[in-house]
Amino acid sequence: MGLMMSEGKFVGRDEIAMVPTPTATASWKPVPHSEVIDAVTDVVKAHDWQILDEQYGLARDGQRMFGVIRINRSSSTEWSRCIGIRNSHDRTIAVGLAAGLNVRVCANLMFGGSMVLKRRHTSRIELNGLVLEAVNALELEFLTLENVAEELKIDELNDDEVRAS
Repeated sequence: MGLMMSEGKFVGRDEIAMVPTPTATASWKPVPHSEVIDAVTDVVKAHDWQILDEQYGLARDGQRMFGVIRINRSSSTEWSRCIGIRNSHDRTIAVGLAAGLNVRVCANLMFGGSMVLKRRHTSRIELNGLVLEAVNALELEFLTLENVAEELKIDELNDDEVRAS
């Protein structure tokens, strides 16, 4: 999994659900951390993907949430698909999803994968639409990554080619 907590702590869903969500303003609409997680897991399950593992963390007194979900919908036993999640209640980061065969999500705000989608917490944020759009795009991204990985396994390099790279 790719969750790193340089500050804060690893937590479960129960503790995340206890984090209070600040009151919205005219231009800023905070999304409860648990709603972000639920939206992602609901869409993942609707795509018939099985969740193998989940890791979550909170930083800055619960104001920032980070997570990685590993799913098994893959043609290989050598890797698994991962979705990274982040959210904040302190206006520092946008709701974000990252995906790939290797995803990194860190409390120091590092956020990466083969594909990253982010949306600011504006009054027009539509979380379910964002998650559905992201997961639909992830299916194609995952297939592309898996095909490339399979092709790379076939390529053989001689000693000179290995040293040159």
